[in-house]
Amino acid sequence: MLSQSLLLLLLPTLTFATNLYVSTYDDTITTLSLTTSNQNSSNFSLQPIATAACSPNPSWLTFDAQDRTLYCIGEGLTTTNGSLTTFSALENGTLVKTSEQDTISGGVSGVIYNIDGQEKGLALAHYGGSALSTYLLQCPTKNSTFPPSPPPPPQPLQYLPFTLPSPGPNAARQAAPHPHQVVLDPTAKYIISPDLGADLVRVFSIENGTGLLVTEEALKVKPGSGPRHVVFWRSWVKGKGDGYEGECVEDGEGERFMLQQGMLGNQQQQQQEEDSKLFMFVVTELTNTVTSYAVTYPLTGGMSFEQVWESNTFGSQPIPEGAAAAEIAIVGDYMIISNRNDSSFSKSALPCNSSTMTNTNTTATAPTTATNTSDSLAVFSLFANGSFGFLQLYPASGLFPRHFSVNKAGDLVAVGLQRSGKVVVFKRDVLSGKFVVQGGMIAEMSVGGKGTAPGQGVDGGEVTCVVWDEGV
Repeated sequence: MLSQSLLLLLLPTLTFATNLYVSTYDDTITTLSLTTSNQNSSNFSLQPIATAACSPNPSWLTFDAQDRTLYCIGEGLTTTNGSLTTFSALENGTLVKTSEQDTISGGVSGVIYNIDGQEKGLALAHYGGSALSTYLLQCPTKNSTFPPSPPPPPQPLQYLPFTLPSPGPNAARQAAPHPHQVVLDPTAKYIISPDLGADLVRVFSIENGTGLLVTEEALKVKPGSGPRHVVFWRSWVKGKGDGYEGECVEDGEGERFMLQQGMLGNQQQQQQEEDSKLFMFVVTELTNTVTSYAVTYPLTGGMSFEQVWESNTFGSQPIPEGAAAAEIAIVGDYMIISNRNDSSFSKSALPCNSSTMTNTNTTATAPTTATNTSDSLAVFSLFANGSFGFLQLYPASGLFPRHFSVNKAGDLVAVGLQRSGKVVVFKRDVLSGKFVVQGGMIAEMSVGGKGTAPGQGVDGGEVTCVVWDEGV
């Protein structure tokens, strides 16, 4: 009888591939292919397989996996206007441009929302333009042609400008409103937009049938804190004495899908609402804090927030001078935050080759970077009452981790290092919530060309966004 090891050797080698889309300030989207073999899951390769032009200065990518459409939002740092460009995303990683139009300047975030069950809308946050804008999306035509018939271009729907009566406490950064993100709440009935310039988390209800945004009462945060991004999380009660089980509900995808598909009966839905608590976590850029709020929905409409817990984005450690928190995400019962310009893992602790660096809370392996310094990723554990505890500070393997995204399995995190001009992929332990210490970085790749914006990348264009394409 053949041994199991011999049988494995005789089996054909299968390669599994996943694509990532990466935007850089040099007007480019790069498709990276992350591949691995079934015989050695620790052997990963990250290679560019396609590029597409998106200008000016793309800052954010929103991917509609169902319609295979990628929306590229151009910030317009070097031009008068921003842009909205759409691509059909082919299975082989090729992006086919289908439309392009000017927008208000300063686009930095986008989110797709439902209008009436059939039509979709797209909301954009314009940091430099001090406004939100919305667009009507029409689904692409379903046919067998190749390449597929392009969808109609997004149609402008609404423009919501903001003003400030006077500058905020940080006059250099808060002279005007600066909405930095748009995200759906878990009910998919509201759009939330943290405004770094106004120290507000703005709330808008979505008018059914028209898709227009209606202004609701905003959440006021600490003056001068500069809210950048938010994420929602729900703690579910599993049963008496069983504690809680958390679920990330950013963009409301999981619960909203079940509601739309009729998978939750009225009694089950009501029971889930009674047996859960909803929280919103706000990360601030100017003061490097993360704050949790209990969220409720008054009968009179809108959203209500009650502060629960607050910490700096470095846990129990002091905030390094010049640090600026960026992205936030929740995976299960764990929260990840990226810190820029903190150099928490410095040259003195990082020799020429990979180095094991001891930190107050954890030990992590940091690969060499062009400057032998690395900014950080912070991990926190979430508790049922909305509080959270610091778990780990991990080297990001480069400078300015502006954006990151987590794959569906929750075991891989793709990080866009803006000032290092590269993408790195890290392993994380889904049970402990921590990044893998030894051999945690499984792949890296420089992307883009010469940056066109101030502070251009070291090895390539400044990376601004990285998203996974794992299908529907």
